[in-house]
Amino acid sequence: VEHDDTKLVFHLNGTGHTFCNALKDQLVQYNDVDIATYTIKHPLAAEPKFFLETNGANPTDLLEDAAADLQETNEDFVDQYADLSVEA
Repeated sequence: VEHDDTKLVFHLNGTGHTFCNALKDQLVQYNDVDIATYTIKHPLAAEPKFFLETNGANPTDLLEDAAADLQETNEDFVDQYADLSVEA
């Protein structure tokens, strides 16, 4: 929707609050992020609109970093879950 040196606004097709919150929470951990948030006009009829603003860093690079970090976190979770033993 919008892109410049420090701002990125985009739609996330096929996602909802779960992924958007995870992405937002990951992004706000980075020192270069000023704003990371999203809106969903209606959870059944609208796609999320995400807003990312930085203090000088490339927002696309930060988005890619956040996606990679979320993927690593997910892989760690899957590995830990696989190691669980369940007694019947």
